[in-house]
Amino acid sequence: MIRDYIVFILIITVGAFYYISFLIKNEKSKSDFKPPLQPYGLPYRVGSLGGKPVNLGEGVEYLEYEDFRFFSKDKQNMKHDYSAKIVSFGFNFRYPDKLFLVKYYKAPREAYDAYKAEHFLPDNQWVDVGVDGENPDPNCPERRFKYLTQFENRSKERLEEYNYMDVYIATNEIEYGLEKYTPHPRWVEKNNKLRIKNGNPQIYYIDDLYVQKDKSGKILTLITCSTTDTPLARRCSQEFSMQPYMKRVSVSATFQRVHLKDWQQIQKSAIKIVKSFVVKTKQ
Repeated sequence: MIRDYIVFILIITVGAFYYISFLIKNEKSKSDFKPPLQPYGLPYRVGSLGGKPVNLGEGVEYLEYEDFRFFSKDKQNMKHDYSAKIVSFGFNFRYPDKLFLVKYYKAPREAYDAYKAEHFLPDNQWVDVGVDGENPDPNCPERRFKYLTQFENRSKERLEEYNYMDVYIATNEIEYGLEKYTPHPRWVEKNNKLRIKNGNPQIYYIDDLYVQKDKSGKILTLITCSTTDTPLARRCSQEFSMQPYMKRVSVSATFQRVHLKDWQQIQKSAIKIVKSFVVKTKQ
C-alpha cells in the first residue's frame, strides 16, 4: 500500500516537472519571438485565425485576441505569436479594384484620400468587413435563416405581441441569383404606423432578406438590405462562412444596396483579402 502511494507521488511529481518545464519553455519562446515588419516599419500583429497563421497590417482595425480585447487597458505588455487565437477584427476595401484602406500616416495616401472623398456618397463602393474568428456555429447563416423564416415553433402570443417582427415570408422572386424574402405584412403595417406617429422615417427600418442556397438547399450566404428612405443608410449586410478553409471563421460585409447586383464579386474579394493574411511559418 505504501509502495503504491510512493509510486503515485513519483508519477505526479515527474508529470508536474515536465509540465512546468513545458510552460517555461513556451513562455521563453513567446518572449523571444519577434514578428516580421510591415512595409512601413511597424511589426505585424500576428496570430492564429481559424487555425492558420496570419500577419495583420495597419489596415486591420479593432483587433481582438482571446486574451486581449480592443478596449483592454493594458495594451503595452501584450505579446503574441502565431499560436495566439484571434477573436475578431475589421477592415475596409473598395470592391471593384480591391483597394485596401490603410490610414497609417506613412502608408500611401491613395486609398485613404479616396475613402474620405467617397464614403459619404450614397453609391460609394467601399465595403466594411468584420471577421469573427470564434464563431461556434459554422452554419450560422443557415441557423439565422431558419429563425427568420420558420417561425411555426414560436408562440403565437409572442409573435402577436411584437407584431411579427423578424419574421420573413418567401416571395418566389429571384434577384441576382438570390431568393428574396420580405418582412411579415403585420410588421410592415405596424412599422409604417410607428414611422408616421414619430414623424421620423429613420427610426424604424424594414429590411429585405436574400439568400443563396446550394443544390441541397443549404444556406451559403445570407443578406439583409435596408429599405430606408435615406439613400446613404440604404445598406446591405452580407454573412457567410470561411469553412472549410478556416474553422469557425465567419465574415460580414456591409455595402450600399445599389451594389447588391455585385454581391458575388464583393464576397469573393472579401474572401481573397482574408486569405491574403495567411502566411507560411515554421512555428
